[in-house]
Amino acid sequence: MPDPEVLAEQALADYNAGDFDRASLGFSNAHDLFLASDNLLRAAEMSNNLCVCLLELDRTSEALAAVRDTPITFHNEDELLLKAQSLGNRAMARAALGQAAEAESDYRAATDIFRELGHGEGLQYTMQALSKIQLQQGRPMEALNAMQSVLDSKSKPSLRDRLLSWLFKFPMRFLGR
Repeated sequence: MPDPEVLAEQALADYNAGDFDRASLGFSNAHDLFLASDNLLRAAEMSNNLCVCLLELDRTSEALAAVRDTPITFHNEDELLLKAQSLGNRAMARAALGQAAEAESDYRAATDIFRELGHGEGLQYTMQALSKIQLQQGRPMEALNAMQSVLDSKSKPSLRDRLLSWLFKFPMRFLGR
C-alpha cells in the first residue's frame, strides 16, 4: 500500500507545477488512504487541497463536495486556522456555483476566525473575496466597508494602502458615515 504522506507530497509538487489533474488525483488517493487509517485530520487536509485543485479545473460541484464537511472536522480537531481556510475554500466553491448567500456566510465565519487568530494574510484575502461578492450582489457600500476593514487590519500599510484607505473613506463622508 502506498504511503499517503508520499502521495500528498507528490500531489503538492504537482499542484505547484500547475498539473491540477494529477494533483487532484494524488490528493484524492491520499485522502482515501488517510481515511482508511483513521487519520481524519490529514484526510480533511487532503479534501481541502483537492477542493482547490478542482476549482482550478472548473469542477466546482466536485470542489464543493470535497470540502463540504471539512470545517466540522477541523473544528472537532481544534484546528482553527485550517477551519478558517476550509471555510474560505468552501465559500469559493459556493460563489463559483452562484450560491452567493452561502458563500458570504462562509467568508464571514472565516474572517471571524482569522481575526481571532490574528492571521492578517488570511483575513485580508477573505475580506477581499467577501467584498467581491458584495459588489456582484449590487451592494457597493458593504463592499467598500469590507475593503476598508482589510486596509485597517494591516499593521504596516503601504503608501498605496493609505491612499486606497483615504479613497474608500471619501464616499462615506458624503453619506455622513
